[in-house]
Amino acid sequence: MFLRKLWPFRIANNLSQSEEQQLLEEIPRVLKIGYVSAGRTRPQQQEEEEASNKWEFRHWVFRRGGHPCWICGTKIVIDRQSSSRVTFWCPKCQPGK
Repeated sequence: MFLRKLWPFRIANNLSQSEEQQLLEEIPRVLKIGYVSAGRTRPQQQEEEEASNKWEFRHWVFRRGGHPCWICGTKIVIDRQSSSRVTFWCPKCQPGK
């Protein structure tokens, strides 16, 4: 959802055909990256090598609540109430409604 700039609480039936197709292409690609990279879904930066096993460096938004977005610097939001899962997202890169 982050890489496609989609709000994580968007109802799937409300996705455009283009957005749906992009997700169908992106999801297996990210899963493969995570599999090949021992769970890492964000490219590692050279200055992060020492901290490469810390969660805040491994993913775009997952488990990064309160940390700055890698793209825009906005604090990543964590939501524990809107769904049955804990959700992380960037309010600037993934604007709501």
